[in-house]
This record gives sequence, structure tokens and C-alpha cells, in this order.
Amino acid sequence: MVRVGCVPYLCSKVPIHGMLGGGHGCEVVFAVPAELVAMLRGGDLDVALVPAIEYFLQPGYAILPDMSINCRLEAWSVRLFVRGGTDIRRIRRVALDPCSLMSNALLRILLTRKYALSGVEYVLPAAGNDPAADPSLDAFLKIGDAGLTFSDPAWKAVDLGEEWWSFARLPFVFAVWLTKVGTDLQGVDKRLIMSKREGLRQVAVLARQYGVPLGLPERKAIEYMSRVIGYDLSNVELGGLKTFYRYAVQMDMAEEGREFVFYNRT
Repeated sequence: MVRVGCVPYLCSKVPIHGMLGGGHGCEVVFAVPAELVAMLRGGDLDVALVPAIEYFLQPGYAILPDMSINCRLEAWSVRLFVRGGTDIRRIRRVALDPCSLMSNALLRILLTRKYALSGVEYVLPAAGNDPAADPSLDAFLKIGDAGLTFSDPAWKAVDLGEEWWSFARLPFVFAVWLTKVGTDLQGVDKRLIMSKREGLRQVAVLARQYGVPLGLPERKAIEYMSRVIGYDLSNVELGGLKTFYRYAVQMDMAEEGREFVFYNRT
């Protein structure tokens, strides 16, 4: 059995939908991004949907082609919440989201390159702590379903997808499917492509099944899953990923000289 790791968020329901229910020669494990990275590194998973920055942090990976989690313009589920009345250019203490290296890196790039901020203190909240209740914070980051549904009039939401688009004019790739070079996925890579297509045909069903229980209106859940979030990895998305990588190298968040290697097992 090929061990497949996937995030549990609403954004993943389309690409993983067709892999559920058995009969695909794989076992699907759901975990937050940071846990998936640890399992993939440790050999507990054969392939996983993980933060794209992981590809630039560890050698020996191959990217599954034609698939990602990305956004053009809005993201909706990756948002910085700024204390009401605070100008984003004046924030000094920010809580990162412990679940995702990619969104944390994106935030650092935007605050440093777009807003020219220096001296910002980035902290990781302790497990179970609510950053909204921490009076020392000027802002905090939330991703996934929590980022999608959090609302508090005391905090102004800043969509990092929109921020990246206005800065780079390119899509932002949050996650890619990675496997270690030499792994035989036994055709699961092709089944993941088919799974994505099947999920896109079932968006309305998936919105009712997974989006509405989160408290989202059905129409908003459909829009999020079919328009806001993208699932391809074309040259346009790769351009956005390459631009992110360039900034990550400049800010010592990734090593220089990494080329894209794609999985290709017939």
C-alpha cells in the first residue's frame, strides 16, 4: 500500500476526494502540514501534500507534476489578523501559525519586502493558546479552516493571497505533492490527477459535506473550492513558486541552487 499524506482542510477536499473509499492501492493519512512534513522526512509516508517550501529545505525530493494548492488574487484561508486600528506598517510582534512553514515564510517575505519592516518579533504560540487573547501581539496568522472561518471585530483580516498578488502579480503556491526520488508510487500519481478532476466535478457536493459544517454558506464554500483555490501546477504557478523561492533564498529561508525535479514513473 502506498502511504499518502494530506492536510485535513477544506482546500484539500477536491484533490483527495477521488482517493477516498478504498480500491486505489493506497492508505490516506490526514494531518496538519508540519506533521506531514515530519512523516514524509521520516519515511512514514510515500507521498504527501506539504508546504512547498519543504522542497527547498530538504534534498532528494521530486514534485508530482500538474498538482498543487494555490491561489490567484485571494486565498481566504491564509490571513493575518491585525489588531484593530494598528497600521500593518507599525506591527512589531506577530504570532506565526505553527502548522505551516509556507504561510509563515510568505508572511515574513511580505512584511520585509513589501512593507519594508525590520525588527519584527515572530513568535510561535504555545499549544492550546489563543493568540487573539494575547495582549502583547499586534497581529497573528491563521491558516486552513481556522483562517477561513475566524472572525472578530477586534482584529482586521489581511488576506495574504491578495497581498502576494499585489506584490508579485503571480499566483502563490502553498502546497505541492512531494515524494522522495526513487519511490515507486505504483500509479498513485496518476490516480491523484484523476482524483483532482473527480473532485472538481463534485464541488457542490463537497461544499455541502465539508464547507457547510464549518459554518460557511453553501455558495461561499463552492466559490472557495472552485474559484479561490486552484489545484494545477502549470508554468504560471511555477513562475509564482520560483519567485517565492528567490525571495526565500535572499532572506536565508532556503538554500540557493535548487532546480525543479518532477516525478516521472511509467
